[in-house]
Amino acid sequence: MVKRADTKLRDYQQDLIAETVEALRDHRSVLLQAPTGAGKTEMAVEIARRHQDKIVWFTCHRHEIVAQTSVTLKRAGVDAHGVVAPRYREDPTIRIQVCSIDALRHRLDRYPPPDLIILDECHHVAAPSWARLVESFPQAKLLGLTATPERLDGRGLKDWFEHMIVGPNTHTLIDEGYLSKFKYFAPTIPDMRGVRVKLKEYDRHDLEGAMNKSTLVGDIVDHFKEKLAPNARALAFCVSVDASRELAARFTEAGIPAKHVDWETTQEKRDEAVADLASGKIRVLTNREVFSEGLDLPAIDAVLLLRPTKSFALYRQMIGRCLRVAKGKPYTTILDHAGLIFDHEFPDNDVEWSLTGRRSGVAETHKQYSTHGMIRRCPECSAVHKWSAKCPECGYVYQINDRTIEEVYGELRDITQGAEYESQKRFARRCRLGRTALANYVARKELVTYGPRCLIKIAEGLARVEWLRENEAKYESQSRFAHRFRVSGTTVYDWIKKGLPINEHRQIPVDAGLRWVKAWRRRSSTISGFDAQSRFAKRVGVHRTTVHKWIKKGLPINELGQISVEDGLAWLKREGLLKDGKYIYQKPQSTPGFDTQRRFAKRIGVHRRIVDNWIKEGMPTGKSKLIPVDAALRWVQENRPQRQPDQGVAGGAVREAAE
Repeated sequence: MVKRADTKLRDYQQDLIAETVEALRDHRSVLLQAPTGAGKTEMAVEIARRHQDKIVWFTCHRHEIVAQTSVTLKRAGVDAHGVVAPRYREDPTIRIQVCSIDALRHRLDRYPPPDLIILDECHHVAAPSWARLVESFPQAKLLGLTATPERLDGRGLKDWFEHMIVGPNTHTLIDEGYLSKFKYFAPTIPDMRGVRVKLKEYDRHDLEGAMNKSTLVGDIVDHFKEKLAPNARALAFCVSVDASRELAARFTEAGIPAKHVDWETTQEKRDEAVADLASGKIRVLTNREVFSEGLDLPAIDAVLLLRPTKSFALYRQMIGRCLRVAKGKPYTTILDHAGLIFDHEFPDNDVEWSLTGRRSGVAETHKQYSTHGMIRRCPECSAVHKWSAKCPECGYVYQINDRTIEEVYGELRDITQGAEYESQKRFARRCRLGRTALANYVARKELVTYGPRCLIKIAEGLARVEWLRENEAKYESQSRFAHRFRVSGTTVYDWIKKGLPINEHRQIPVDAGLRWVKAWRRRSSTISGFDAQSRFAKRVGVHRTTVHKWIKKGLPINELGQISVEDGLAWLKREGLLKDGKYIYQKPQSTPGFDTQRRFAKRIGVHRRIVDNWIKEGMPTGKSKLIPVDAALRWVQENRPQRQPDQGVAGGAVREAAE
């Protein structure tokens, strides 16, 4: 029995629940994205409550998530639920089941088929065990839950989900008090020279060599003591099992109780280690990708990032472990010893998620350079913060690292490097600006140049660039904005015609542009009764290029390029291209007594081009270009007498026709 719980849902949760329930009526598979700590499980429980007359499966891939989901169901008033996992008693008659994916795949025949499958951490849906579960119940509705709707390699989830609902971003939840504020420190930056990138991720062997250095481990312990309170508890993500063990030992030697767990640690010892961290018996729990997902422990005060990765999803999942709010926890401390901030964005930056993949799911090779213009790392306290003239943590005022300027008098044409003026190329290098960015400043007359060589006055230019970095609205070229969303320049040009804001220099303001694209995509994705072109192609069983050809021939679309399902199917029926809701394949197929040109060429052992020439010379064919076998073989016998009956396949076929 599902009874009403006293748990009060937040306003945004109620809105997302209503939107998800409505989407499940129109789509077979829906993905609900919300940051870690937004209450995805609570929302899923309420959705299950609204489907209480149906059979609902919560599927999870880790023991910790199974246990936490069961506790959440009980706390929400859903006491009558079963658990499909080791060490739990089975009861297939209960309508709501919390399932371990590993246990469920061996017991599918014991349970009635579900009406709704809820996939927690659904970015793993591409794994074989998950994919088999989804394919085993094609009639069941699917609801995916995740904070990062992309695979670890950055690819999207459009092959498994038809529609996505995006929840509030991390920054909004922090402002509203639902997630913890954080302080970000990068005490040490590892030397990644020589670390290769394979399959869009750092090579594991090279990575271990770069991170397993005694000086780095010593820095980690020292900075832990310096940055954290005496009773603070931390979760450490290490690059390898050996590194995790060594780090735990070094913390213990330094008088800081610590434990290590990995995938070979028994479940009882893993549970004991988590309980010890929650109670304060230990202060540091080290692991290698054991707790990157599913660990719900608000009492964690800090996270130690010691595992460089190109995966934005893994980066967000690791940091998400410590952002939950807890009593007596004013903020979370992030100690980034892996230099992840230089590969990825700040944890509270807004992200443009989509089913086709985020714009930067895998860190781009140019990302580290471009990040210097957005963040600063304090040389005094190692705090990492967004661009500011002063460190918000310790108050350090940044100094301009400038060469001594020798004052040179004379006419402008005699000015040389190292004097009061310098070339734009040299000035761009001094300010760590791209030459194109500097040229744009000059073109917009935001930087003053002097003389026929357009030199820049150093002191004046440095002050102006400092002001621009702090105050200007960020702009991007159309090509760079297209690269941000992994779309073509033509798509951005179409967006501009539809209202994407640009300035007088044809550049796009990033913040306004992101808001416009997000609103446009949300508006275009929520129109009931319409399909995207790729979705319509899948609906009728053709390739997307075929749909493009139909559009050119008159298939109706709306201003967003979407196809009305009802009007589109009606158009196909009028064109004679649809039967029982599926496309009638137009290419001729072999039927009894008739061959396609390729099949006839294979029958008599010649190349298809020879058959094409015979048709031009008069060999009989039907209206659909199919070849009547008997008549064609007689024609070959009469018109190609050089092919004797004893000459291989052709001779055998012709002999049969003659007889």
